[in-house]
Amino acid sequence: MHNPEQIETMTDPEAQALAELLAIQLCGSDRFKTDLAERLGCTRPAVNRWFADGGRPPMLVIMYLESELARLDAIGTLQLLHHTLDGLRAYS
Repeated sequence: MHNPEQIETMTDPEAQALAELLAIQLCGSDRFKTDLAERLGCTRPAVNRWFADGGRPPMLVIMYLESELARLDAIGTLQLLHHTLDGLRAYS
């Protein structure tokens, strides 16, 4: 995960590329703009501006995307541990 200073020092194209990669991972498609707007409670035109030529996603959007992906990874890990423990209990 990036800290705010790292995000602020990125160029606009770097911030756009990172946000796009994260949004695709989170939303499961390169058609993520409507989903992202709904998740963030903003308009689709606002999201379009962030990803247009010369646009830049706000730092908090990038931090949200990274945090949400980390949260989903943690949930997946906990579910795997739960199923593993269930399997071990079956052999007890």
